[in-house]
Amino acid sequence: MTSVTDELVGAGAEAGTSTIPVKAISDAIDKAWAMSISTSTRVEIDATTNTLVGYMHRLQGQALGEDQDRAALQMLRMVERHLSMEKRPTSRTPAHDAFGYLKDTIVFASTLLSLYQKTHERDT
Repeated sequence: MTSVTDELVGAGAEAGTSTIPVKAISDAIDKAWAMSISTSTRVEIDATTNTLVGYMHRLQGQALGEDQDRAALQMLRMVERHLSMEKRPTSRTPAHDAFGYLKDTIVFASTLLSLYQKTHERDT
């Protein structure tokens, strides 16, 4: 079984790519919100988490800017802590806990996407 820590970046979400696929990220977030612990397999939970984590890494790189306000910087620090390897589920983590991590990841991914969109609306 592949755990969240085994695969750092989800398919299609390579870190360091400059273009942010807003629609794909939004769709992945919506799909993740629709998941249920009672109908999702551990493989699905891990795959969805990995995809969102990959997108979050890309968004982090784009969200950092000199003009970020204090709240945005605090959010980025919280995301950093959430993504740290010691916080991430392993193959030995119970599915329920991995699902909880996924739900937290969804919240952070949604927030980062919103921050990215607000920042880039200002730039245009």
